[in-house]
Amino acid sequence: MMKQLLVVLLFSAVVFAEFSRKYRGDNVDVTAKVKIEFVTSQCFQSGTDGDITPHLGFINEKNILLWDMPVKGIYGWDGSNFENSETTVAKDTVSGDIIALIERACYKYANESMDLYEKCFTPNIINIEKYGWHQISSAWKPLQINAEVEYVMGKEDLAVKKTTFGPFADCDSNWVDTYHKESYIRSDAKDSIKREYFPSEYFKVTISMFSFFITLISATLRPSDRYAPVTPPFILPPWLAGRNGYVIEARDVGPRFNRAAALDIGLRLRELGDEFERYMNDAIQEEQERIHNNSFWSSMMHLFV
Repeated sequence: MMKQLLVVLLFSAVVFAEFSRKYRGDNVDVTAKVKIEFVTSQCFQSGTDGDITPHLGFINEKNILLWDMPVKGIYGWDGSNFENSETTVAKDTVSGDIIALIERACYKYANESMDLYEKCFTPNIINIEKYGWHQISSAWKPLQINAEVEYVMGKEDLAVKKTTFGPFADCDSNWVDTYHKESYIRSDAKDSIKREYFPSEYFKVTISMFSFFITLISATLRPSDRYAPVTPPFILPPWLAGRNGYVIEARDVGPRFNRAAALDIGLRLRELGDEFERYMNDAIQEEQERIHNNSFWSSMMHLFV
């Protein structure tokens, strides 16, 4: 029995030792260099002059969005962007604040599994946020979308995660429509799925009512930029997320909230929460010592009565 217990303990120790939060920057921020290639189809009228702001994300096995990585928008009318048979490239650098929150979400999702931890940093869904798509002929037909995310810590390259969405060769199906604000494409979407348009639901994230309150406050702090990463859902620290959370959709809170402000508030509140916890622990300890001292002197007084 003791041998079996020792084997289990040794195995657990090895597994624990192998897990490493490699994307957590303790002293240096981890950032991400993002490159997305949008290959427009050769199908008739597959191009668009509409503008696109892409968001990469990761959904788990329960189809719950764990994180959202915004990328700088692209003007559709600029040059040959999104024209038939053309490849349009979006490049951006994602800040350390957002990567830190993504890392926390992946750490919680992985549950000490290094495979799941690494998997979580590979995007498997892309959200297409659309502007200026009111023209009847502005629907867009992508042939393929190639996403590449390079995670960097200081001067050290941590990993490069690549995802391909498509190809979608069938000219009669899988278009990005002109009627909805956003559309999304999953990496497991196949050309064999015969549907006229990609799904047009919003990214959803489960957060607590307190988190929702924080996102509402953030809207009043700074003006938002049309092509800045400011649209919901917001990536908030796990300590803000409720176990029985509240589903917030983009249309519920509006498209012009300032994500950076929300992140800043979340991080500041966490610091205040840590400081308050330390204060309460000190106060409790002082009170316990006071009660103990009072009890001691009361006992001593009884000896002389």
